[in-house]
Amino acid sequence: MSYVDLNPVRAAIADTPEVSDYTSIQARIRAWSEGASEGAESSTAADEDADHSTGPPPLLPFRGPDRKDAPDHLPFAFADYLQLVDWAGRAVRDDKRGAIAEDAPPILIRFGIDPDTYLDRMGRRRPGFIRAMGRAERLREAATELGQHFVKGISEAKALFPASAG
Repeated sequence: MSYVDLNPVRAAIADTPEVSDYTSIQARIRAWSEGASEGAESSTAADEDADHSTGPPPLLPFRGPDRKDAPDHLPFAFADYLQLVDWAGRAVRDDKRGAIAEDAPPILIRFGIDPDTYLDRMGRRRPGFIRAMGRAERLREAATELGQHFVKGISEAKALFPASAG
């Protein structure tokens, strides 16, 4: 998956994964930056019932701290995948034209997420995010969409996704 997501970088068509057009990583990053749950991983009943014949099927979600044993999810967290792609994309290869610039900030920093805060929040025994992960305002919208008064994780979202980021 990371190999395919890095193809535009390796071909020197894009400088970083987030500007790599037509890749799943760009779609996930866009969904995340718009406040969707981690990497566009949550699905609603409307998504599941939707006819995807006119567009691509929904992306397989990543596992979060609350979905460690979910067989229908990719086996790691979205931020971990971002770091993997960022790390692999920095490797200079003689058989490829491009790589992520050595002086480019790490991907989590580019998105305004402090890696230490992320690791602290995701490593807790009782995770703050249960149904969705994202910016506080998007979690409030998700609660409304779900017919709830709140979605667990607002305080975690404020710590992880500062208002000034992205």
